Amino acid sequence: MKKTIGTTILATTLVLGLFATEVTVTNDEQETQTVEVELQEEEMETTEKQNIFQKIGKFFKNAFSDMKESAKAQHDVDKANFEAVKAESKANFEENRFHNSFERAKEMGKQSWEDAKMSPSERAEKMQEEREAQIKAAEERKAAAEERYEKAKKK
Repeated sequence: MKKTIGTTILATTLVLGLFATEVTVTNDEQETQTVEVELQEEEMETTEKQNIFQKIGKFFKNAFSDMKESAKAQHDVDKANFEAVKAESKANFEENRFHNSFERAKEMGKQSWEDAKMSPSERAEKMQEEREAQIKAAEERKAAAEERYEKAKKK
């Protein structure tokens, strides 16, 4: 009877060991599949992040490229304006050469001295009058241009 019990215990132990081994193998396979799925999900997330970063990088690259082109164009405009002002100044100098008499210089000096003696409110009023005159002249130029436009449109 002791042999039977011993054999039964041994057989039971072997069977349970085999069962445990099969369960362990099954669990290992499931864990392997789970890990593979997780790795695939992580790869998908990293590729999505990489795509997003690539899009962001492309956006900034295009933005900086556009800013560079705009800066070059603005530089060309500024350079042309500078050259125009330079040429105008040179022409004005040549036109007024030897025509700036002592009397005219004296008048300009008196004018600036009178401006310097003005109170701030008087100076503000004078500047406002000058601005209004400039606005009026600009409106007249605009009206003349609109008339020319209308005439050209009717042709």
